[in-house]
Amino acid sequence: MQMEPHAEKWLIKARTRAEQGMLDRAVSEELFDHTWMASIYQLQKNLRIADGQKLLDAGCGWGRLIFGIKYFHRSVTIDGYELTAEFANKAREILEHAGLHEGVRIIEGDLLGVTIPEGHYDSFYSSRVLHYIDRKEVVLEKLYACLKQHGIGMVILPNRWCPYRWLTYRHAPLYPITCVGQMMECIGFKNVYYGGYGFIPALKRFAYDSMVAGIERYLSATRFRKFGGLAYVVGQK
Repeated sequence: MQMEPHAEKWLIKARTRAEQGMLDRAVSEELFDHTWMASIYQLQKNLRIADGQKLLDAGCGWGRLIFGIKYFHRSVTIDGYELTAEFANKAREILEHAGLHEGVRIIEGDLLGVTIPEGHYDSFYSSRVLHYIDRKEVVLEKLYACLKQHGIGMVILPNRWCPYRWLTYRHAPLYPITCVGQMMECIGFKNVYYGGYGFIPALKRFAYDSMVAGIERYLSATRFRKFGGLAYVVGQK
């Protein structure tokens, strides 16, 4: 089977990051800071995460968000789907090292090709993944099908409405979050709404319980939320 273009590029990038030590550096720098907490806060709020729920992380990378959810919600179960062996193995490693691996499965595979159980999850989230994939509707249809009735899905992308993103983001096109929301509505998602966060870039990292993290949460609740560094759309089955 021919590899999807996004998959081929990401496999090369993941291998390079691992070989150059960039992956280990990310793990050492990107946990327990204000940007990490901002994402965990938004996931908790919008997905209504509660004890005993089953979650799916669609494109979990090295497990940064799984780590955060399990840190605050030990009893949830999470299946993380990741394309590359380097990132999947790192996710397993850090979760086990922190004692957060119980109830977590890291599954290596392409979201376009992997089989995801239908009607199985209370919620899913996908952070900074979908804009790399050309056949977005295919992935969104699979994610819709994986939800239980009334389950919630959340897609997070780099925000094209954010001024600093146009200067700093060179990884992929800044895809409009409203286009993702429109696809979700066509597939069947209800009660679709949008938001944003990530106003304070990670140029300098502040503690997750600092005043800076509090300012971040405040801004994400104001009318300026559409200009945050990350945009999201949430919908319900």
